[in-house]
Amino acid sequence: MEKKNIEDEEEERERKREQEWDEEWENKHFGEERRKDRAEAVAPYLWQAVEMGNVQEVKRLCKKWSGDKYIINWAHPEFFDSTPLHMALRSPKCTEILLSTLSIDVNKGDKDGHTPLWLAAYLGQTEIVQALLAAPGIDLNKAPTGGKDKGKSPLTIVQEQTVAEDRKKDEDAQTSIKILSKLGKVANLLMDARAKTTTLRKGGKNKTKKNKRSKKNKRKTSNLYW
Repeated sequence: MEKKNIEDEEEERERKREQEWDEEWENKHFGEERRKDRAEAVAPYLWQAVEMGNVQEVKRLCKKWSGDKYIINWAHPEFFDSTPLHMALRSPKCTEILLSTLSIDVNKGDKDGHTPLWLAAYLGQTEIVQALLAAPGIDLNKAPTGGKDKGKSPLTIVQEQTVAEDRKKDEDAQTSIKILSKLGKVANLLMDARAKTTTLRKGGKNKTKKNKRSKKNKRKTSNLYW
């Protein structure tokens, strides 16, 4: 009877070893595909929670899936391939939570290559811009790869927005002043971080120009358009 039990135990251990080997082989060859499939099932919930500004749900999902790059950086195919971080531009708290995850890609662009930093700068979202500029690996000068703003860095689009808004002051002075104030703060943040302006050369390549600011000329530069 004792011999039979020993044989059964050895057989069980052997079965477990074979199961572990099978799982290891399966994960090695199919793990990536499985993670992508899981992302397609889970990620829309995170994207929607961010869009709705549901901070508690965003926090819960980000805590659970912090290390899953497919879920955290999922691009919505029906909304210009925007990621949760793109959708968080209206919520500093959601932005903060997403930036704290292990697998966030701060430079991932949407369908036309607009990064979260580019859009935050374009919209004059000062608090969001500050948070993104502090994120490890942020690309200050990444420009869209398509659309009417192709090749324009975040600082370039802010400067263009400022000029355009300044021309509209006579139409609605109060609104324009508020917008110009926001854009001015964003431009200052970008220039302090040593961002560059860009112009699109023939052939589609960007020409960048570094914006140097010293304490002496800081006020003069920042008041150029506002």
